[in-house]
Amino acid sequence: MMLYLCRHAVAAEGDGKNADAERPLTSEGIAKFRKAATGFLETAPQVRQIYSSPALRARQTAGILQEVFARQKIDVRVTITEALGLSRPTLQAFMKELRALKKTPAIVAVGHEPTLSGWIAALCFGASVACRLEMKKGAIAAIELEDKKMTGTLVGLYGPKVLRALR
Repeated sequence: MMLYLCRHAVAAEGDGKNADAERPLTSEGIAKFRKAATGFLETAPQVRQIYSSPALRARQTAGILQEVFARQKIDVRVTITEALGLSRPTLQAFMKELRALKKTPAIVAVGHEPTLSGWIAALCFGASVACRLEMKKGAIAAIELEDKKMTGTLVGLYGPKVLRALR
């Protein structure tokens, strides 16, 4: 199974009035990620499931991915999961959810930093501490997961500029 870890697109800065989880994407973030998602579709047309953090900016990013796939008549479902959330994201809980999707060839998980880089380290390098990797907003990492194991091979890390160039 291919697992694509996607950091949410560019969001509004916190203003101290609203909860961090309610920060929306900026209009520029939406426009740029829509182009990046179109490029991503070129490399991952087999995606049929998207998991998202409950945070608004992640849900909006997942929605853009779903919209871009739908334009190509590809039905992709979005599931919101606390395993990708801001409060206590856990790789073990997320992998348990993935194991239920035995016949799904590719999945996207939309989340946040530093969680995603930590998951890349744990899955691909066996590191229990965060590796020196930072996913830019709108970046996507491609990991080929081993069957029934919490290990994988990092096969690509695509920055948003690269994804936009693919379209």
